Amino acid sequence: MQRFLQAQNIVNPLAYMAVGVFLVHLLFTWVVVFVLDYGLIGAALTLSFSWWLLVIANGLYIVLSPSCKETWTGLSINAFTGIWPYFKLTAASAVMLCLEIWYSQGLVLISGLLLNPTISLDSITVCMSYQTWELSFMLGLSTTASAIVLIFKVGLSKLFTSDVEVIESVTNLAPLLAISVFLNGIQPILSGVAIGSGWQAIVAYVNIVTYYFIGLPIGCVLCFKTSLGVAGIGWGMIVGISLQILTLIVLTIRTKWDVEVEKAIDRLKRSINEGTLDLVASA
Repeated sequence: MQRFLQAQNIVNPLAYMAVGVFLVHLLFTWVVVFVLDYGLIGAALTLSFSWWLLVIANGLYIVLSPSCKETWTGLSINAFTGIWPYFKLTAASAVMLCLEIWYSQGLVLISGLLLNPTISLDSITVCMSYQTWELSFMLGLSTTASAIVLIFKVGLSKLFTSDVEVIESVTNLAPLLAISVFLNGIQPILSGVAIGSGWQAIVAYVNIVTYYFIGLPIGCVLCFKTSLGVAGIGWGMIVGISLQILTLIVLTIRTKWDVEVEKAIDRLKRSINEGTLDLVASA
């Protein structure tokens, strides 16, 4: 629904709805977590409710707003035209993204199996939080973000915790975090190329091999069989992401882009011709 509105340059209403839902989310979270004392479960339920509220608001705007009266004319069976190729593409995209997300979350879970799980889990969670923040900035700032992590490695830890042991552990992990932040500035660019080229299925296989067959075992070995501890998990993550980036670079270099452009032009022409035939048939 957001893409549908953005394609029509309807951006301000999306921003207003997002801000409104955000304010409601803050109020509900405070009430549920602190007043009603539901804790983390209440926070999770409130987050789910806020997402659904945003979906409903976008849907009502599309159906009721005069701005969409010419572009949204109701449900039609034509919406299912070409649904199977689209479904295959989106299914491969979902697998590709899930494998990336589950890899990071799996390493967090593994850190809970160490001898001192509280410190390990807290420290790697702080690092993961900064990686999430880093993705919110422009990809071109990734190198700067890495330098900031290294310079303020102690101060950044204090934003999340006052525990001396956790702060020391995060400080030791800061160089690995800086490397991860830098790699995460490169990886989305190559993934974007892969998505735009329709390589979702290929990237899904690449993610399985580099993350789960190589990166994850290396992380586990370094974590449990050496003195690195939670740092071993970080090294395993870096190895997996590095191999994925290297593989995507090779695929990008070896691709014959002139041929891909010709294929894209042919697909566009077929789409235009099919659309013209549909308009003639409906007239």
